[in-house]
Formats: sequence, C-alpha cells, structure tokens
Amino acid sequence: MSELLWIVLAVVGLLLVAGIAVAVVVLGKRKKQRQEEQRRRADELRREAETEHAGGLTQAQREAREAEARAELARAEAERAEAERLRAEQGLAQQEARREDALRKADRLDPDVDHEADDYRPGAHVRDTGPAGTPPVAEPETTPHRPTSDASEQSVRPPGSHRRDT
Repeated sequence: MSELLWIVLAVVGLLLVAGIAVAVVVLGKRKKQRQEEQRRRADELRREAETEHAGGLTQAQREAREAEARAELARAEAERAEAERLRAEQGLAQQEARREDALRKADRLDPDVDHEADDYRPGAHVRDTGPAGTPPVAEPETTPHRPTSDASEQSVRPPGSHRRDT
C-alpha cells in the first residue's frame, strides 16, 4: 500500500498544484479584467469631464461675451445720454444768455435803472404790473441785512436798481 498511497498522494498533490495554478490564472485574469474595466471607466470619466469642462467653458465664454455686449450697449447709451445732457445745457445757456440780453436792453432803456453801476445785475429791477391805478413795484431782492447806525443808509435799494442821479 505504500506504493498506492504514494501514487494517491502524488495525484492529490498534482491536483492541488493544478488547482492552485488554475486559481492563480483565473484570479490574474479577473484582476486584469477588473483593471481593464477600471481603465475604461477612468477614460470615460475623463472624456465626460473634458466634455463638461469644454461645454462649461463654452457656456462661461458665451455668458462673458453677452455680458460684454450688454456693457458696451450701456456705455453707448451713457455716451448718448451725456451728449444729450450737454446739448440741453448748451440750449439752456443760450436761452439764459438771450434772456439776459433782453433784460440788459430793457435796463438800458429804463431811466430808473443805472446799468453802469458796479453792482448792476441784469433784471434786478423787474416791474410787476399792479392793480389798475397803482404804480409798478420793483421786486424786492434778498440781500443780507447789515445793521447801520445811519438812518439814511437803512433805506438802501437792492443792487442793480440804482437810480441815476443826473
């Protein structure tokens, strides 16, 4: 029996070695398959990330271009509004100059206004039309009141409404 026992032990040993070898080969293949699957999945994730990143950049770039276009429109509108403001100010200045010219002309004609006085201001002596039978009245001007001791100085006329002493 010893020979038979050795044969059985040798066959069992060979089967055991063959089983271990098969297990190693199968586990190696599984490991390779798992690694291949992981590589494939990693590549897929990288492609998705690149696509999303590129799409995100494209979206971000598009939004940036749109924002720049809106900003350019706003700048153009601001420039247009500024030009309109300048035209309006120029028109107002011209209108004020025409009014002042008319007031100066009227003051030159009015014998009650000294248009050559140092403190002359155009239109300072404007007449209101009072009720029938009352003389026209000069508009009072708001000038700081300075206290004086001389009674004759207390009846000071507003600047620009000086009567010429001739």
